[in-house]
Parts: sequence; C-alpha cells; structure tokens
Amino acid sequence: MVKRLAEYESLSANAVSSVDDIASAMSGEQPLLESHIAEQDGVPVGFTSFYTTFSTFRGKPKFYLEDIFVDPELRGVGIGKLLLAELAKLAISRGYYQLDWQVLDWNKPAIDFYLHHKAAKVESWLPYSMSEDAMNNLAGLS
Repeated sequence: MVKRLAEYESLSANAVSSVDDIASAMSGEQPLLESHIAEQDGVPVGFTSFYTTFSTFRGKPKFYLEDIFVDPELRGVGIGKLLLAELAKLAISRGYYQLDWQVLDWNKPAIDFYLHHKAAKVESWLPYSMSEDAMNNLAGLS
C-alpha cells in the first residue's frame, strides 16, 4: 500500500523502502513507527502510519501522521474516517494533545476530507526538508 500511495502522489521514485525496513521501524522496545490497518473481508484496504513527536512549547507529546491511504475504489465509504478516528482515540488515550500532518497542495480530495473533519490548515509555518546530501555537506562529510 505504501507503493500505491507513492504512485497516487506521483512520488514512486522516492518510495524505496522495503517491507523489512518498515517492519524494523515498527519493532523493538521503542518503535519508530506505528500503524493501523483497515481490512475488508480479511484483505488490507487502508492504513495509517504515524509516530510520536514532542512540543517543547506545550511540554506534551503529539502524533505525526506520516501516511494515510485508502484503496481508491473504496474511498468515500468511511474507511479514512475510521482510520483517522482510531488515531485520534489512541492519541487521546496516551494523553497526546494534537495530530499533525502535511498534504500535497494539489490533493483536493484529501484537503476536503481533512477540512470536513475539522482539521485546520497551518498558515504560519512553512515546511522545510534537508536531504541526505545536504546533511552530509553541512556535517562536513562530503
């Protein structure tokens, strides 16, 4: 499903992780990644992947939703809502105060879905990213 999400987002070239990579990130005493899987008749049809971050301003943890995906033929029937609601319940049960994520600016169906469920676009923050090459350069390793 990760590969299918990458295809949908036109990011297939970036989707280089293996099943072992993801399984490793989800293993151990303090997993780096967690997930919920939606199934229909025992077949996976959607998922979320998420991890804990921390706000030094609030002094509390929160979840970062890395991915949410529902099979295109099953969108609009409530699977995405159930996945997002399950994540919200888990956050609340752990005492987390917020869910964060990003959405591609062209993905109107996803934006509409998030707005319908009372998510707010964060206007004042701009996303930045540093590639592995840039990190190596900054660290003086290249």
